[in-house]
Amino acid sequence: MKKTPSESPAGPVMRADIEQRFRNNLNMTVFGAKAMAAAILDIYCRHLVSGNTIEMRTVGKIESRYRTPRRHHLVTEGRTRMTPAHRVLRFSPSLKLRARMLEHHRENDAEEA
Repeated sequence: MKKTPSESPAGPVMRADIEQRFRNNLNMTVFGAKAMAAAILDIYCRHLVSGNTIEMRTVGKIESRYRTPRRHHLVTEGRTRMTPAHRVLRFSPSLKLRARMLEHHRENDAEEA
């Protein structure tokens, strides 16, 4: 079953959602919107793989960094274990996005009450 882009923000963002927004807002062709979405997502992926940070003023910051090796205490086994260094992604929402999220949750809470 093929998924279609949705207007409701309840599900995950798909590339088709981004393409649909390009077609609606910029009057692009289907092929142009697909190429634009693929190019933007490719840029994001390349920067994250190379360890760079992506900063968007209204959204926030996505950074790729290495987590240092750590020693964990396994309580059930009574011993310690080292977790090796690995790369993690960290997202820090902007103040504008946080304010929008809080406002959205307040509206939903008011509707439920």
